[in-house]
Amino acid sequence: MPHVRPANPADMPRLADLFVQYLAFYGIARSLNEAEDYLLARMEQAQSVILVAEADGTLAAFVQLYPGWSSTRMAPLWILNDLYVAPAQRGTGLGRALVQAAQQHCVHTGAIELTLETAVDNVQGNALYQAEGFYPVAGVNFYRWNPPALGSK
Repeated sequence: MPHVRPANPADMPRLADLFVQYLAFYGIARSLNEAEDYLLARMEQAQSVILVAEADGTLAAFVQLYPGWSSTRMAPLWILNDLYVAPAQRGTGLGRALVQAAQQHCVHTGAIELTLETAVDNVQGNALYQAEGFYPVAGVNFYRWNPPALGSK
């Protein structure tokens, strides 16, 4: 059974390295320093919960959860925003263990929902999420708006 626990500042730089790999998977290039600064700020400001999974005594995967609220239900929720398993550890159950730990965190904090977004063509991710009880939301359009770049007219 994989060992899953909350991340802490001592987990840097390995966690930052995994985060850089995660970003690279999405075509985003960032330095280790940027990743470490970002993750440490989220931890220190209690803006997210990061859980890590270890394999053979080494951090090999992480999940990052952001808090949110539902106004219509007047209750807290969590957003599973980031999930990454190092390539050498894929298929070993680390991703499943992290998703289950995220679900338990949701239950333990009294949240009404754990939500996530993933690409339609993410075959492995979609299979994992559905196997763990996640379901697509019917009748909802997902929209995004990006503000204009600073200084643009």
